[in-house]
Amino acid sequence: LNKNNLDYRTAFGLALGRAQETERAVEVLQSVVSSPGYKGTDAWINLGYVLRVMGRGPEAVDAYQKAVTLDAKSAPAAYGLALALVQAKRWDDAVPALRRATELDPNVKADALVRIARCLIEKVKETKSKDVAAAEAAYNDAVAVAGADNETLVAIKQNIDAIKKFGAAGTGGGPEPEIIDVSRWARCVMN
Repeated sequence: LNKNNLDYRTAFGLALGRAQETERAVEVLQSVVSSPGYKGTDAWINLGYVLRVMGRGPEAVDAYQKAVTLDAKSAPAAYGLALALVQAKRWDDAVPALRRATELDPNVKADALVRIARCLIEKVKETKSKDVAAAEAAYNDAVAVAGADNETLVAIKQNIDAIKKFGAAGTGGGPEPEIIDVSRWARCVMN
């Protein structure tokens, strides 16, 4: 590789990542972002993507955050950051990041709204709260754009209904609701 051609190395790193040569991809992309004077966002975005694919959410968050810092209006950086925050289960950070991504790129709106609903139901589940109002509002927003037949939204609706039923039964007075793991439907769609 021509070490002076950062654009080529950035694209090559992404190609390696997509070919599932992720360790090598990280090595190539890290060499680009650590090049003296590198101020671009593409290598940071690609590094975030590869790290996210590897399941290294917190590191992916750092890479995407660097890209967002360099270009606050970069839709791929904003959406990648949001997806990495979801992967890292940082629900409170992921929701505004997903909303910001939809402002920058309306084409991700349906997917982002589904992920917002998922984040909010996951937060309810983790905190063992019975307050599903925000999750239900996000669910309704997502249905309006993505349709009620979306598999993730079906699972979210089942969770909302189960939590509402359990909450109505009072604490200790009924069986735990059957909570469906919606994460199995969450797919990373960032290209």
